[in-house]
Amino acid sequence: VIVSSDSSPNISLYLMDQLGWTRYPYGIDADKIEYYKANGAKYLITRTEDAIHRPYLEPYLKDTIIQYKNLLVFKL
Repeated sequence: VIVSSDSSPNISLYLMDQLGWTRYPYGIDADKIEYYKANGAKYLITRTEDAIHRPYLEPYLKDTIIQYKNLLVFKL
């Protein structure tokens, strides 16, 4: 799981009981997303406002699994 909106040290992943990566501490970009995909990431979780304001996410926002309030989950 990649959580592009989490700037904490994996708190969202801990709360979901999932392994994965977050923006903390160095940010995230398309190269990192590709690296994480190659290393097993299957889903991208982001907030709706981040999906709009972070253009590097656009190629990964095609296969929506679920939207809950302001969170979106995409299959990578």
